[in-house]
Amino acid sequence: MGQYPVPLLRLGFRPFFLLAGLFAVILLCLWLLSWRQQIVVTHYYTKSLWHAHEMLFGFVTAVIAGFLLTAVRNWTGNETPVGIPLAIIAMVWILGRILPLVPPSPDWLTALVDLCFLPLLVAYLFKPLWPGKNRKNRYFLLILLIMFFANLAVHLEVLGYLQSASSGIRLMLGLVILLILIVSGRIMPFFTQAVVPGYRAKQWVWLEQSTILIMVLIISMNLFQLA
Repeated sequence: MGQYPVPLLRLGFRPFFLLAGLFAVILLCLWLLSWRQQIVVTHYYTKSLWHAHEMLFGFVTAVIAGFLLTAVRNWTGNETPVGIPLAIIAMVWILGRILPLVPPSPDWLTALVDLCFLPLLVAYLFKPLWPGKNRKNRYFLLILLIMFFANLAVHLEVLGYLQSASSGIRLMLGLVILLILIVSGRIMPFFTQAVVPGYRAKQWVWLEQSTILIMVLIISMNLFQLA
């Protein structure tokens, strides 16, 4: 593990899980104030679109980034970003949350900064993940890239180019469920066996593969809607 002098920046989950937890509380408070019409939260998104976007492309992507920046190191034995590179990607995420709340910010700048986060995460994960022996792990890079296009669809509607925000939100929701299916199928049996004496997890390969296939089909339908 990297021994960067700032403990918060020694592992990917530390800044991003902290940011996700703080943002969840802040987002809830802002949404309640906005719902009661006590404040205008953002001039960039509509009220409902802002809530949907920040839950999926804000909170959830922070959790995904924290998990993958830590798990990839364990899966491959290769180093993932720490220190300044980790701080940079965290700052891009933070700016993506702040700019929609600042009225003077140009719309194009708000979109550009928010859209940079997922490609930057892919770039940081590519070097440690791609050379790994388990090629199935490379699918995480593809999923992150499709998430970027889902986010792009939302911003294109906000900027007035396409009517695609709802398709982008549905696509992202499907991708998040797909990630949950893939990751939970790995970690839940492992951790259950680790803490329950004598327990051995049973694996129904056909069930795992069929649920993942169904989600891939649903995601493909959303992709065709974006085309």
